[in-house]
Amino acid sequence: MKLSPSLQRRLHWFNLPTGLLIALLQRTPVLRVAAAVEEMVTASPAGAVLKSMALATASLGAIDTLAGATTAQLVTSNNSPSGVSVTVGTAGVAVAISLTGTNTATQSWTITGPIAPGLSFSGLTSAGTTNTSILLLSGTPTAAGIYEVTLTAWQNLNGSGNAHSYFYTVTVTAGATSLPTITSQPQSQTVGAGGSVTFYVGASGNPAPTIQWNKGGVAIAGETGTALTLNNVQAADAAIYTAVATNSTGSVTSSEAVLTVTASAAPVITSQPQGHTVATGSSVVFSVGASGGGLMYQWARGTTPISGATGSQFLISNAQASDSGGYVVTVSNGSSSVLSSPASLTVVNSTNPGRLINVSVRIVSGTGANVLFVGFVTGGAGTTGSKELLVRGVGPTLTNFWVPGAMADPILEIIPSGATVPLLTNDNWGGDPTVTSVANAVGAFSLTSTTSLDAALVATLPAGVYSAEVAGVNSTTGTVLAEIYDANPSIYSPTTPRLVNLSARASMTNANPLIAGFVIGGSTAKTLLIRAVGPTLATYAVTGAMSDPQLQLNFPGGTTLTNDNWGGSPLISTTAGNLGAFSLDPASLDAVLLVTLDPGVYSAEALGVGGASGVVLVEIYEVP
Repeated sequence: MKLSPSLQRRLHWFNLPTGLLIALLQRTPVLRVAAAVEEMVTASPAGAVLKSMALATASLGAIDTLAGATTAQLVTSNNSPSGVSVTVGTAGVAVAISLTGTNTATQSWTITGPIAPGLSFSGLTSAGTTNTSILLLSGTPTAAGIYEVTLTAWQNLNGSGNAHSYFYTVTVTAGATSLPTITSQPQSQTVGAGGSVTFYVGASGNPAPTIQWNKGGVAIAGETGTALTLNNVQAADAAIYTAVATNSTGSVTSSEAVLTVTASAAPVITSQPQGHTVATGSSVVFSVGASGGGLMYQWARGTTPISGATGSQFLISNAQASDSGGYVVTVSNGSSSVLSSPASLTVVNSTNPGRLINVSVRIVSGTGANVLFVGFVTGGAGTTGSKELLVRGVGPTLTNFWVPGAMADPILEIIPSGATVPLLTNDNWGGDPTVTSVANAVGAFSLTSTTSLDAALVATLPAGVYSAEVAGVNSTTGTVLAEIYDANPSIYSPTTPRLVNLSARASMTNANPLIAGFVIGGSTAKTLLIRAVGPTLATYAVTGAMSDPQLQLNFPGGTTLTNDNWGGSPLISTTAGNLGAFSLDPASLDAVLLVTLDPGVYSAEALGVGGASGVVLVEIYEVP
């Protein structure tokens, strides 16, 4: 196995023992950061990693302003905390929005972003702050569109005190009535007796049509969704299935889908491929999960098979408008097959493409080898110059959030790769007005006072590999929070360096898992390579490496995606090599996920299979 030059320079960091860590990503009301992502810096910060262990799992969707704070949840009267869909001219829209799980009541809200014409948030028709405990979205929408805002709940009046921020999308559709149209036809399938099968249909129209599934022309009671699932299929289920879409203007019937039942069970799709909107020139990966033996895959665009797309994942690089469309995959085992639901790809020219924008990590930082390091890379193909970042090592202010054992006096050092002395150092931030200004711009919580002993600095760094070290003055120990922010989130240039890679290393158990939280900002999806490396670390002389890690990706809303053993996927191996990541043995028990994610808050959690414990390295790479 060949070591990359950057890994060789920092390999000694791998051998350091580790302390206690939680990776919890800071919320920010400026998540829609303009970013253009072409290609990655090939240097991996695998050596500039955290010497730490996860303290507790990170909350998703409702990420706290501070690691360790009480989990806050956005609650809406329509049970849809991510947003609402309405139609132009619909009168009486009313959605009550509140916060639960906080230690103190919400007293004010700040809305950032465009508000749909005709609607208001508690009287606000444009971005601003309102003093209310319950935010009310109301009115009659007048213009179709997708209106993405950030809702920030404040502890005190007038947008002050502790805060929690959330994405919220108001989708307004056009008001003119139209006949239903079948946009996605159900497909004929073959299933083995005792297996399961799902037919899908897509329909549009205004008002939105209702669906009724038929078997042999007879309505199936209760089957009124876009998916018809039949479990424990028997010979009597073999028939012609159709779906009828109906609204006030009329009805339309789908094409016929023939169900054939065989003697052996067909493969079962356990997770459907997901559609995304991506920026021109970026990448997108479609994935399907399926169960059954001897599985084979064939991806298609519409009904046209894609040459060479025969794995459980299919990657499109340098996506163009001509790649837009619907993608499906047929999963077969030689005797029967099942067709996935369609995944829609939209490729757009975007001045605000998706990107990885910030990270927060909280641990008990020790002394010597157990001091906290956060590894990060700035750069990107086609970028030049430097990147301005806000980096903070917070200790004393943690007591305001009821965090026990907070470090009394942290010191922060920024160390370039290969250097033996810090490039920048800050002991006490001293009320630096630049730090205050940038912190306010990126939505970081306020430090206790201008005289607090927290450490913070605004650094302008040339593109490269760095580590941020947070230690205790006079070798003291305690819980600290390390944060890295893009200091200019509202300013985008394709030639400006950006955060492209983060790494975290910890000695952990399942009671204290290693969790790396992160945010994807912008208006389009972003593809990431995420790895939880254990066994391969042993080949680099890391003692106590975990024998079998499992990687769990947590999504907003509570859904998860997991990988136990990466299985030597050629697609993943090639992608990792292109990014400069060190190689993994195809037979190793390391865990890897290659995913395309919409803008939002996520966490990658490493767990030990069968209760295994040990040292794990979690890495997050942007994929161009």
